[in-house]
Amino acid sequence: ESGKQIRSRADARIERDRIRSAVRAGTLVPAQDESQVRWELTFSQFAKLWHEGNGQYLVRARDNGYRLAFIERFVLPGTDPPVTFGQKLAAAITVGDIESYRAARKKQHLSAVTINHDLKLLRKMLNWGIRFGYLEQTPFKRGPVTTISLEREIPRSRRFESDEVEERLLKAA
Repeated sequence: ESGKQIRSRADARIERDRIRSAVRAGTLVPAQDESQVRWELTFSQFAKLWHEGNGQYLVRARDNGYRLAFIERFVLPGTDPPVTFGQKLAAAITVGDIESYRAARKKQHLSAVTINHDLKLLRKMLNWGIRFGYLEQTPFKRGPVTTISLEREIPRSRRFESDEVEERLLKAA
């Protein structure tokens, strides 16, 4: 009803008093029907809401911002005219869109760890959207079945092909 994020008990009390006063005075104008607005959010708009509601409090918020910007700029294949991930409706993101993004990142020869970080960020965001009513489902799961799994990562202790490669890296550093 307030149209803004309420972060503290004091803010909630202020907003409660404002709404009560408006109801008593007969001047309360109902907020726009959010259920319709929420379904029309592009991924970029949704990402902004997520950032304001949760993303800025994460441990590595700066890394998430970098990853999110990259995800939003990704052009979805097979779209004419070209559509970026950020322009697509958040509720319309499919398993195919995420798999296309994963394939593009693999073509860039990025590690499984990097790709997994991107996928975990997307999964975290979409789950947050479900929890707060912006989305009804996530492409990462259909009921109890996981539809998008993470890449298999090489254990940290085995990320170098040999001791020689590790030694060369240490000397160069």
